[in-house]
Amino acid sequence: MLPQANLLVAAPLRKEREAELRELLASMNVVPGVVNPTNPVVPFSQVNRLHYARFVILEDVSLEDIHTAYGVPRRDYPTMLAFVADFDGDADSFRAELVRRASDGLQRIFSCCEGFTAGSDLVRWMEDHEQPPATTYVNWVGNSVRRIREGDALRRALETHLESNAPGFCGKSPREVRKLLKDFVDSERAAGRLELSEEEPTPAGWKVLKLLNLIGAPLALVLLSPLLLIYTPIFSYSFAAAKKSDMEIVPRPDPNHEKNLARLEDHNITNQFSAMGSMKPGLFRRWTTSSCSGR
Repeated sequence: MLPQANLLVAAPLRKEREAELRELLASMNVVPGVVNPTNPVVPFSQVNRLHYARFVILEDVSLEDIHTAYGVPRRDYPTMLAFVADFDGDADSFRAELVRRASDGLQRIFSCCEGFTAGSDLVRWMEDHEQPPATTYVNWVGNSVRRIREGDALRRALETHLESNAPGFCGKSPREVRKLLKDFVDSERAAGRLELSEEEPTPAGWKVLKLLNLIGAPLALVLLSPLLLIYTPIFSYSFAAAKKSDMEIVPRPDPNHEKNLARLEDHNITNQFSAMGSMKPGLFRRWTTSSCSGR
């Protein structure tokens, strides 16, 4: 089984290059919200183990809300460029393959970020600006891009064969139908028209990490349970107090911002969702958020 991994690279934008970057990223799309997988900037279709990838410009539009609600000085955080990807295998080999496939395009994109200079080592730069996630989700561990594509090709071949030879399957038992379909698949594979690969071996290191996590997480909970029993009432009280005392910040969304988001949605089977915002002030919020993120 080939496990999946993910990557999040984030870096501040050079403000004077933001318009240029937006135009460059837009040139990679067929229409807003729909990337051209063969675009010349970053040809995602050439990275065979890529499940999902996205470049997105993140801007905190809640900065004034915190200042208005709490009276604290406004802090102008930089606009960020984020690159996120989900893929088969490990991050090191993915970064290397991505750079091989799209070195020039990545240079053009990341040159709009602070701290990037012409000729920078792209692999090293992405490593230096990687943000480890607090949590991740994989829908079907081990279901690689190759197996997904091969499974889809198998489904289409079987559907076409059944539609074209429907009379030959009438009155057959399930066992007989299965044998007929298996014989068809075997013949297609022998002719080279259908490829079904063997499952790749599971990396030993991944197995070890999963085993350590399986054992370590419950063990840590057991060891920390006395402290958790003491802290839980304190946390519950602090959380309830914060809910009662914190001001609700519910500004009306900007209509133009809503329209721009709507232009990116409902083009395919999935929709983008990216959010960036300021944290409410106070030690309780800061400590709780830092603890949850693991940083």
